[in-house]
Amino acid sequence: MANTYTKLNIHIVFHVKSTGITIRQKDLGQVFAYIGGIIQA
Repeated sequence: MANTYTKLNIHIVFHVKSTGITIRQKDLGQVFAYIGGIIQA
């Protein structure tokens, strides 16, 4: 019986046009929850 091997590589890059803008510390939890939801889907 033949075996099938799959390798999945995902690379996510976030970049803003202006490097002066950062994610506020109070919003960081929501950002991680959003990204985690995408990964679990």
